[in-house]
Amino acid sequence: MKPKKQKNQKSLKKRLTDFVHSAKALRLLICVLGTAVLMAVYVAAIVPVRYDLRVGMVPGATIAATKDVEDTLATERNRKQAANAVVPIYRYQDGVTEQVLADFDEVFNQLRMVSQYAQTLPDQSATRKYTKEELDYARSMLTGINLMDYQLTVVMQESPEKLEEAYAPLYNTLQTKMIYNVMEGQEKAAREDILQIVHFSMMTSELYNLEQRVLPTVLNVCIKPNMLIDQEATEVLREEARNAVEPVMYKQGQNIVVKGEGRVTQSQLNMLSTLGLLSNSSVDRQMYLGAALMVLCVVLVMLWLLRSQTDVFTSWKKLLILYIAMVLTLVLSVAARLVNVYLSPVLLAAFAVTALLGLGAGVVCNAAMTVLVASLVAGGSQAYGEMMTLMMLTSLVAGTAGALVLQKKASRLQMLLAGILSCAVSFVLNLALGLMTASTLDASLRDALFCAGGVVIAVLLTVGLQPLLETAFNLPTPMKLMELSNPNQPLLRKLMLEAPGTYHHSIIVANLAEAAAEAVGANPLLARVGGYYHDIGKLKRPSYFKENQTGEKNAHDNTDPYVSAAIVTAHTQDGVAMGRANRLPQEVLEMIGSHHGDTPVMYFYHKAVQLATNGEAVDMDTFRYDGRPPRSAEAAILMLCDTIEAAVRTLQNPTPEAMEEFIVKLVRGKLEDGQLSDCPLTLRDIDKICAAVTTVLSGVFHERIEYPEMKQTHQQRIIHAVQEEKEAAQQDAREAEEKAEEETAPDTSLLTPQMEVEPLPVLELPKEEPVPVLDLEQLQIEPLPLKEDYMPEEPAAEEAKPAETETDAAQEQTEDQQQEQPAQEEKSEEA
Repeated sequence: MKPKKQKNQKSLKKRLTDFVHSAKALRLLICVLGTAVLMAVYVAAIVPVRYDLRVGMVPGATIAATKDVEDTLATERNRKQAANAVVPIYRYQDGVTEQVLADFDEVFNQLRMVSQYAQTLPDQSATRKYTKEELDYARSMLTGINLMDYQLTVVMQESPEKLEEAYAPLYNTLQTKMIYNVMEGQEKAAREDILQIVHFSMMTSELYNLEQRVLPTVLNVCIKPNMLIDQEATEVLREEARNAVEPVMYKQGQNIVVKGEGRVTQSQLNMLSTLGLLSNSSVDRQMYLGAALMVLCVVLVMLWLLRSQTDVFTSWKKLLILYIAMVLTLVLSVAARLVNVYLSPVLLAAFAVTALLGLGAGVVCNAAMTVLVASLVAGGSQAYGEMMTLMMLTSLVAGTAGALVLQKKASRLQMLLAGILSCAVSFVLNLALGLMTASTLDASLRDALFCAGGVVIAVLLTVGLQPLLETAFNLPTPMKLMELSNPNQPLLRKLMLEAPGTYHHSIIVANLAEAAAEAVGANPLLARVGGYYHDIGKLKRPSYFKENQTGEKNAHDNTDPYVSAAIVTAHTQDGVAMGRANRLPQEVLEMIGSHHGDTPVMYFYHKAVQLATNGEAVDMDTFRYDGRPPRSAEAAILMLCDTIEAAVRTLQNPTPEAMEEFIVKLVRGKLEDGQLSDCPLTLRDIDKICAAVTTVLSGVFHERIEYPEMKQTHQQRIIHAVQEEKEAAQQDAREAEEKAEEETAPDTSLLTPQMEVEPLPVLELPKEEPVPVLDLEQLQIEPLPLKEDYMPEEPAAEEAKPAETETDAAQEQTEDQQQEQPAQEEKSEEA
């Protein structure tokens, strides 16, 4: 049992340590500290005027109760007296009497054994001194009672006969006392009664030491009450007695102390302390407790409403931003109360949180701050209800309207539009409500202008605060994502120059991810940016990835499969490191690290299996990516789009039907491998993703019109003839070298009989000079590029047709010469 208990303690300690160092503990700490700061600001804003008073002082001012307050000392004194006057209710406990007598017999038997042991010792007498070893041995015989050395000495000096003389009266008296019941709490009185009765029954001095020194300890060990207090019934009676006592109350406005009259008592100080009217550490606990409960309730409701906003609720950075915006709004609202309560920038939280964290968080935060600020800034005013209603209504409506404007694009222009709309709404609502409450037009107009001014302050503060928080917390706001999607970003530009194949792949994956994210209601801009940067880790070794190998030999052909797998799987962690060095948002880093999950690289695994010798086992986990399955919708979409884009390229005939079937197969494989188990995507969402990706890929791999193959142009016929001329010249040169004969002119028949063109003119050279061999490489005549999807050549039967008329041939030759004029000019200049 002991090792198991230690193991459980270690396991509990380990779990506690893991929790303390976890992200969940950090988020909990932020929530607790943020709520505490809000409470502190809220409570500090309602601190009343305090007085410096002590017991015995003559009051220098008359202090009246600001609300009904109880004289707790007098009330508690009266209630305690009433509760103590209640007689307890007892109930009889069966078996206690028998147990007490049995325990007494057991203890007395052990005392007899000690006495008998003493009789066996040499020189036994009533005055004998015993050694420590003898006392220890005698004490070991006592299991039901613990006696001191002097008590043991008394027992050992008494003979067994004397013990028997004390046993009978003591047992009978104890039995009689237990029959008449021993009340709980009266054990001491019962013991004293028993000893007094035994003393008169013995009437001998020979047992004096035993009676005075040993028997009280024996009774103290054995005696137990058999009449126990019924705590529940007694407490009910006492509580009824307490409740029957009326509290001593001071009504609101009643003077607690009067200037110059009497001296301050402790009861008066307690009441003033309860009201929070003293300058010492005492506070109005009730008022502050109410303030703390209001803040706590508002925050808990806000967090409960934000539970669906998983990206906010699971990120300590976003929670911290939320609390920063709330605390700043509350502090500025309290400061604005010095000028006018309607000047409070209540909408600061709504604008800042919407621009940084999204519409849902902005609306919830706006509602929470509206309740807190409206209940705070008007506190203590006679028009509390009216002012609170005005501020709550205008802030809720105006803040929600501004948040709706900012929900899709939190740009500077959108911020300006949101401010204008919120100003207009606040002004109109405040003016309307002011007129409805029978206020004067001037007062209503003034309050409406102050309310609009508060909105302007909130907008200006948001414009200055937003970029600071974006930079400090590296948030993936729309503006930040737009900056990252710029092709001139250092990482994207480096990817384009050093790994063009990966760059092209990333562009297509980004397009697929954006379309899929729009289909399921995820963040399309975040999905696109994740697609751009998901393979930046390949920049470390670009030549080891197929899309970057341009005709060169594959670097993995002569590489050990374990090394190849390590290189390929390392690109996710390399990408995370590079992204962190370039301050990419955490959401993008998670997409980079999880876009392959922990899937294995099957190609190198199979290669390792084939190269394994002597039946050596190959561990598949060695070939897995060092990542975790995606946990966000955007990361899961990126994983699917990356897999689909790379795999669809292998299709021989990528028709929409074939692609759709292939995509479904790929997605099913990811599901079966558990790569989508941690993400919030549903099966319906996955169907939408497959449909969106199929639509985009159908546009990428669209069918093209097949053009018929054109007839040979005049340029092509010239090139063909020149090539034959070169071959004939080379053949003649070889023959001349072998026979050592004089070089003869090469064959001037440049065209084959089958070509329907006129022969080229033969150059006339001097007889004393050999005919130069035409160097065709200097012609620099390149054939025109032909479309890969041209139609096949026409049948040979058409080539055997009669020669065209001179007019048609001339016309064709003219057109060909016009088309190929640059090539012929180069040829003429070379000749």
